[in-house]
Amino acid sequence: MSLSGFFGGTKKTDKSGPTTSVPEKSHLRATGGHIDEIITTLIVSAFDSDAHVRSTIASALHDLGFRLPVLVASACIDWLAKNSKASKEHRVILLELLNTILQEKRDAITQELATDCVMMAIEEMTRDKDIVPDLQTAAANVIVSLSHQLPALIMDELIKLWEPGQLPHYFVIKTLGDVISSNAIATIPRAKEILARQIPILANIKHDNFKWVLATITWQICEGIQAYMHNIDQGSDKTITPQSFSSEIFPAFEIMFTKWSIAGERKMKLATLRASCFMNIVFTPAQYDATTPRVLPVILTTIKREKEHLSLIEGLCVLLEAGVANKSVVLDKEALTIVMTTLHPLICVQPDYTNPVTIKVFSEALRCFEAMGRGFPEAVLSFILGKLETRDIPTRLGSLGIVKHLVVSIDSCLEDKKGVLVAGIKPVAQLETNLLVKKSLVQLVFSMASHEYLELEGGDTLLEFLIRNSAYEEPATPDKNTDVAGHLELRDMCDNVIGLAINSIEPMKRILWPYIFETIVPPHFTGAAATVCKCLSFVASRKREAQDDDYYLDFDKLSNIPKPQQIIAKLLVLLNTPFRRPNLGLNILEALRHVGPLFHPTVCDMWDEKLPKLAKYLEEKSKSQPDFDTAAWEELILRLVGEIIRIANDDDWSMVYGEALVNHVDQFKSDPYLRKVSLKHLGVTLQKLTQKEFIKAKLEAMFQNTNHGNELEREGCALGFGFCATSHLDLVLEKITEHVQQHLVPVRSSGGLFSSFSSKSSSPAVQGPPKDPVGVKNTLMLAYGYTATYGATSLITSRVEVQILNTVKSYITSVKVPVCREAVCKALTLIGKAMHPAHLQQPFVFKARDELLKIVLDFMAARDTETSNAVRVAALEAMAAFILLEPRLSDDVEKQVIISATKVIGLPAPLPAEEKLFTQMWDQLHAVLGALLAMQTSVAELCRLLQSLEQWCTAAVDIQRERACDCVLYLLKKFIQINTADPSKRVDAAFSQVGIAVSMLIPRCTDSISKVRRTAIESIGMMLYTDFLLKNAKGATGTIPPPPPLKSLNSIRDKIEKPNIDDQFAAVNDLSKAICEMLSELEYPECLLSMLNGLLDSQPTSGNGTCVALNGIIKIRGHELLPRIPDVVEGLLRAMEGITNEKTMAGALMAMRNIAVHHLIPVLKQLLEQPIPFTESVCKSFQSVSQDQLFVQCLQHITNIMNNTRLHDEKPDRRHVVNIPLTLPMSATAALGQIFKASDIEESIGQHYPLIIGTLLLRVGTCSNTEPKPIPQTSTKDPKAVKTVTVAPVKQITEAIKIFVAFPTEGDLKTAFDATGFQEKLESSKYPEAIRELVSAICTAHPDKMTGLFDFLLPYIRGNYPEQRTVTAVVLAECVNNCKDKPDLLQSIINCLIGSMSDINVKIHVLRGLGNINATGPVEANKYASTILDALTSCIEDPNEEFVMESMLGLSKVLEVVDETKVAPILVNLCHRIRPAFEKPNNEIRAVSIEMLGNLARFGKAPICADRFYEQVHLNIPSLLVHLNDENSLVVQACKKTFTKLKELLHTPELVSFIDKKAFDPEATMNYDATMEELVPLIIVAYPERIHSYLMAFLEFYKSPSNVIKANATFLTGVFLGNIPTDKRAAANINPPLVIHDLLALLKDRSPQVRDRAVDALRLLHTY
Repeated sequence: MSLSGFFGGTKKTDKSGPTTSVPEKSHLRATGGHIDEIITTLIVSAFDSDAHVRSTIASALHDLGFRLPVLVASACIDWLAKNSKASKEHRVILLELLNTILQEKRDAITQELATDCVMMAIEEMTRDKDIVPDLQTAAANVIVSLSHQLPALIMDELIKLWEPGQLPHYFVIKTLGDVISSNAIATIPRAKEILARQIPILANIKHDNFKWVLATITWQICEGIQAYMHNIDQGSDKTITPQSFSSEIFPAFEIMFTKWSIAGERKMKLATLRASCFMNIVFTPAQYDATTPRVLPVILTTIKREKEHLSLIEGLCVLLEAGVANKSVVLDKEALTIVMTTLHPLICVQPDYTNPVTIKVFSEALRCFEAMGRGFPEAVLSFILGKLETRDIPTRLGSLGIVKHLVVSIDSCLEDKKGVLVAGIKPVAQLETNLLVKKSLVQLVFSMASHEYLELEGGDTLLEFLIRNSAYEEPATPDKNTDVAGHLELRDMCDNVIGLAINSIEPMKRILWPYIFETIVPPHFTGAAATVCKCLSFVASRKREAQDDDYYLDFDKLSNIPKPQQIIAKLLVLLNTPFRRPNLGLNILEALRHVGPLFHPTVCDMWDEKLPKLAKYLEEKSKSQPDFDTAAWEELILRLVGEIIRIANDDDWSMVYGEALVNHVDQFKSDPYLRKVSLKHLGVTLQKLTQKEFIKAKLEAMFQNTNHGNELEREGCALGFGFCATSHLDLVLEKITEHVQQHLVPVRSSGGLFSSFSSKSSSPAVQGPPKDPVGVKNTLMLAYGYTATYGATSLITSRVEVQILNTVKSYITSVKVPVCREAVCKALTLIGKAMHPAHLQQPFVFKARDELLKIVLDFMAARDTETSNAVRVAALEAMAAFILLEPRLSDDVEKQVIISATKVIGLPAPLPAEEKLFTQMWDQLHAVLGALLAMQTSVAELCRLLQSLEQWCTAAVDIQRERACDCVLYLLKKFIQINTADPSKRVDAAFSQVGIAVSMLIPRCTDSISKVRRTAIESIGMMLYTDFLLKNAKGATGTIPPPPPLKSLNSIRDKIEKPNIDDQFAAVNDLSKAICEMLSELEYPECLLSMLNGLLDSQPTSGNGTCVALNGIIKIRGHELLPRIPDVVEGLLRAMEGITNEKTMAGALMAMRNIAVHHLIPVLKQLLEQPIPFTESVCKSFQSVSQDQLFVQCLQHITNIMNNTRLHDEKPDRRHVVNIPLTLPMSATAALGQIFKASDIEESIGQHYPLIIGTLLLRVGTCSNTEPKPIPQTSTKDPKAVKTVTVAPVKQITEAIKIFVAFPTEGDLKTAFDATGFQEKLESSKYPEAIRELVSAICTAHPDKMTGLFDFLLPYIRGNYPEQRTVTAVVLAECVNNCKDKPDLLQSIINCLIGSMSDINVKIHVLRGLGNINATGPVEANKYASTILDALTSCIEDPNEEFVMESMLGLSKVLEVVDETKVAPILVNLCHRIRPAFEKPNNEIRAVSIEMLGNLARFGKAPICADRFYEQVHLNIPSLLVHLNDENSLVVQACKKTFTKLKELLHTPELVSFIDKKAFDPEATMNYDATMEELVPLIIVAYPERIHSYLMAFLEFYKSPSNVIKANATFLTGVFLGNIPTDKRAAANINPPLVIHDLLALLKDRSPQVRDRAVDALRLLHTY
């Protein structure tokens, strides 16, 4: 309970500061060390103004208290005793700290200190007569924490403060109650002393707060008595009984309940009511019977009214348990009903499992019902079962939860009530519809099963409930209001419960046998077949193995159990969907095997042999369900059905089986697939029977029970008729004809007997016409088709035209509805296949073939309203079937077939739902084309078919090209297959027009569709191989090996699939070589000329690929084109006029260049005179003329213009000179960029690399300060129209460099060029930095070009243009970095740079270059050390800060490599000069100076410098340590690098190993505190004599203006002091009082950060 909220406020305290009183004695258990002062000071500072510092102090005191519990605890006690006027918040902090120490280190607290602690806490608690909740609660907690250590003292002192007849301090009472709750065993024997003081004053209590605390202590005493009695063997007084206290408690009840519970503050009344309930623990039965009628109504009313009723329910539970224990007559049915009515709604609300209070309320309410159930089970069950009849869902849920709790917890009390309970639950199981209630009921049923409830009458209803809900099947199109997920979850629960019950509850086996058979056939149990069969298999297998007497059943006597035929028929139908539910198929097979002997003695043996094989097959296929062959599995099951009928060999038995299948068809109303399977099984069954009347009746039933509007059912019915026709052809035809006459009534006319059909019947059959007339027509068509297919071949030829076609001819010619046309086509397909000689096994000419084929063609040509894609698929299949019938089609009919069939290629891409249908369509189109080729295998026929596909191969629509190319490949493979399989059909000696055929597919080799490309390559290979085969086979049977050129096509085919267009072009180039080798002299020119059409292909990549193939063929066999050159050139020119693709144009130009390579004339000068920016043709011309031998001449001319001619004119401005660029150098710059785009010039560029790269770099400089130039341009269409284009030279050179770095050999340059911000630097005044980056990449990539580059640039260090001098200096400075193995070049560069120091334009670059000498290695650095060091040191004090920074950076680098003899004279001086820079505000200077110290480390190893530098190192270690946590990351990195370089000079292996850790990696993030806590101990061990100097240095940093540095120094002070071993402190010559004094002083620093770190430091000094 929140006391501040209860009392409304606290007394204000004086915060002006603590007033120290003079105590009688000191409580401090001092150690005599400095830690005493530290802890005292931390306690004084505990209430810091900063919250984070307060938290750190509290944490520090906690850590110190864990180490020194007596000292810290006594210090807190002492301070609190001496500072009674300190702020409340401060005292609360210390009391809470003290309480934590007592809880964690109670065993370390001495008896004396504990006594002091108790006395102090009592003083703190009672000092202020008013209520100060935070302070007094903290003090009370301290007392309670010691209740196990000093229970007698605490009780004495607290009782002493409660004078008889007087009201004590509020917290005296509260603490007494808490102490009793904490340690009832030790305190209850003295409870009467408390009660003796409490009872007399109760009547005089006026304030609600005291009423609350007195009521609370009362129920705490009662609860303690209960706990004492449960553990009385540990108690000191074994004579105590609960009733021992009744005489004291009962008067308290009268006062509290009668007066206090009526009026007053809410929480007080709740506590009073709780106490009134707990008092019943000690009441005698008479007292209980007297008080309960008064208490119970009030409690129940209050529970209804209050939201926070946990305490009341706990009290009520105690009250009820006491009543049951006393067998009280007060708790009659009426009273119990009122109690249950009150509690029931609480259980009907599901608890919030994230809120422990709601969980506790829920549990306590259940405990109340449990208590009542133990004493009054009949009343409780009557009430709960009545609640189950309500319509309110939460009420039913709560009631089921209560029943489950009672079943589990008080099973023995309900033994004679189990039947009542089952009867009460039964209606819920039968009628419940709510999912949540069902789930709760599932849990209850399992609990009841575990306690043998299901064996009672009505238990089968509960079991049926589980099976019925296990039978739920997910609907294909669920209602939006249906909770499918919830139903599936319930189903899984039922499956799990049934499986668990049958495996773990032995009585379930008795319950299920033979009841389980009743759940197989009923349709509402169908979905649970997997679970039911699992149970059946489990029980039956054990009974069969054990040969139980009740295993065999008399199905005739057991009227509730279905007949065996019904069970077999149902399970075999369901077996067709083995994966509809997990393990459905396997469970059915196992169940059938184990119950086989019950069904049929002869079938049983076959099942024992066959069913395990089927199960093994199913197990293997279940691992790859998506690839499961459903049709093959259905066929296996059909065979099994047939085998069962055959083995049974009993028409009566089989007729019952057939009757069962008819019934199952009716049961599976919502499952067309299972209805289809049932119809097929029925057809197989009728096939085996001889009873014609029965067969006729079941055929009629089959037709009448079929939903003709469903495709699956139509097919199932038709297949059933077909299966039956195998043995009863005439009977089936008679039945089909009968239905034609019944449902498609003919109308007589002059056109014939059945010229048209109506969808209405004038003379309906017995059961009336089907509801879907269209579906009836389709079923009848399919029935005729399957009858022709499965009918006896010896009879069907004489029946097909008379009894089938004559009957339906008029109908199929007049049908318009697409679905009807589809059915007609399917029927015609089946008839066509049935009439093939291979099926009939005898020659046969189907006279009606052409007439029927014309009907199919009409279907294909119909309007969209009269056809569909499904019709097209069926029609194509019918075409293929008819084409394969003798005789071959006439040419006219064949042409119509080809046109009609190939039109489907133009259909739009399918929707996702149509993809499967379209796949079937292409299969059937291939079948049509293959059938045509099979009937006439000639090159002429092949060419006709290929020609019909050409328009589709070049279509603009991707899917159309893909389809057409697939057809081409299929035809070629089919042609080769036929020719190799049967040489007698080979009528041609060569593939005429092979060149034209190949050219048709050349553009497709680089199509945008990968599949098209692969298909085209494969098709071309097939064409060339076909030609080779026809020319070389000479009657040989089988295939012959392809020639070598065609063997390469396999690798080409793989390469052409790569997405990279260059890979595709390479593949096409390889293909052109194979084509050149395979084509004859006559075929080659025709192929080349036909290929020109491919340049205008709709696909850009195809045009490009055609160019590649064209150029490849010209290069190889161009010398043969002389007679046809006019035709070829004319064709190229015409093609170029229509080319819009740039790459295709480039390919065409290359083809033209390859033809006229010897007629090129240099036109460089004329091209340079063209206005810039150049047109596309000019650019391409530059690229053409600059290849091969013309490259050098072009390059020299252009670079001379860019470097040595006048580049710009100067235009004076008011502020500076503006450079106006000249046109010719700009044109040369643009031309150079275009030349770089030419192909195959990498080698030439490498030969002239210094000239090219030097020119580019110089041009960057000379373009840097130029203005954009306006260039006039004239239009080619209108010469008088002039427009002006502004061109910027700097953009030109950037573009040229961009093109240059794109060369494969310039990967390093490209990386530098593509870096973020590079181009911006290149085009601005920062261009020297961009040039430096480029030169660095150049030196890395082309070190052999550096000398040539120096030679080229050397004249320009004195160039006329300042920009040329700057560029040269930048290049040379960077070259120094890469001259390690080039001493001659290095000497030349150094001399050049030194000589240029006086040029202010290049001085900064010269300094940088001199500093780069470190990259050349020690030998070269020492060679020039004197000169370079003089030059660099001369600039350290330069007024220009940039020069100073550069000189320091240069010195740092030089010092890394020069010998100590060069540096020794200035080493100490350098250390002294750089040390002040460590504390500079400039971050970069701090970082550079610290890093420079690290660079001096190498000189500390030399004997000449070692001693002096060693001292400098230790002088700077404190600075490095504090700056390791600098606020700037550059400084931190510099410190890490310096430590790494200095580690060897520390002469301590442990330090070296530590610094090698990842924490000192410059790129890694360091945990500063953890690192220092590991590092400092190593330093202390290594240098104990230097600890004093380190500490003094840290103390100096206390004066730093940076709070970060000051905080770091403070922390390091503590780490150093804390890690000095006790026995080493004297030798370390430290002054702990001085250091600790300064640290303590920092607790008053203005910066919270510094104060916080001071606390961190002080917490480490616990050993002082």
